Amino acid sequence: MSVIEDIKSASDRCNGKFYVVPAFWHAYSFNTENIGGYIDHFDLKGKSLLTVGSSGEQVINAHLKGAKDITLFDACPFAKYYTWLKIAAIISLSYEEYIAYFMYHTSKVCGTGTNIYRFNKNLFEKISPVLKVLDHESYYFWSEMYKKVRETSSLRFLFKDEEKRAKVIKGYSLYLDNEENYLKAKKAIRNISFKYVRGNLFSDSVTGCFDNVFLSNSCTNYSPQELLLLIKKLEDNLKIDGRMLFAYLYEVDFDNNDDSNLMYCMSFVKEYFKDYLDEHYQVKTAKEILWNNERDKKDLILVHHKK
Repeated sequence: MSVIEDIKSASDRCNGKFYVVPAFWHAYSFNTENIGGYIDHFDLKGKSLLTVGSSGEQVINAHLKGAKDITLFDACPFAKYYTWLKIAAIISLSYEEYIAYFMYHTSKVCGTGTNIYRFNKNLFEKISPVLKVLDHESYYFWSEMYKKVRETSSLRFLFKDEEKRAKVIKGYSLYLDNEENYLKAKKAIRNISFKYVRGNLFSDSVTGCFDNVFLSNSCTNYSPQELLLLIKKLEDNLKIDGRMLFAYLYEVDFDNNDDSNLMYCMSFVKEYFKDYLDEHYQVKTAKEILWNNERDKKDLILVHHKK
């Protein structure tokens, strides 16, 4: 699809025109997994990365860790435009302005209280000159959206806001954790570049070889059988000594045996993915970040290390 077609479908949706929304049509406002908790388990400095993630957070955080060749492969039609919007906003806005522009809720803890400044047009006017230089197509998309939507608050219909708690969102990302990190990111982000490929990892071909692959929490959308097929497919795109994060699981121990969901039954997972499950790491849960207390269960990432 072209940017003109994307603008048409997006503005129709934001203006209340009903139609069946395709799978993966919505972008995520922010990541729903603890990127800051797992990113140091991967060697990214000067290395290549293939990642999913329509929020753009995987791209931004990987760049801040030194990744130089980043490909964002995602079925969401707005992933590219939204990622460049965030990058331009980091360069253009203060920390508080950035929070005001993108955050869904004002409450840091409980996720209540709608943020009336979200997608504020005055803040967009500060972002747009930088966005125009960085990626003209993204600039055109957002400029047209601001012209075509009846109310800027309607832009929320482009997104899934699964994580609404500001404290968790900040704790999940390196550059949002505090203002000092944000100011460091503001300098580092100026030389970012990434390639966007719109497509389905299952059905579309993936070109190139990568040092790292991030599949985020895609495992929650697919059966173990589908996930195994995807791992086998992407194995061909992974360099020797490369790592693939193939599953992000929420609040589960590595020795958990809850059989209500096969991906959370570790005895099954260890056997079914035995040829690919080489490393695992536990990271802080959203609840730990929210309440600053240690919990018995952590989030879990499963990693394939190609040797």
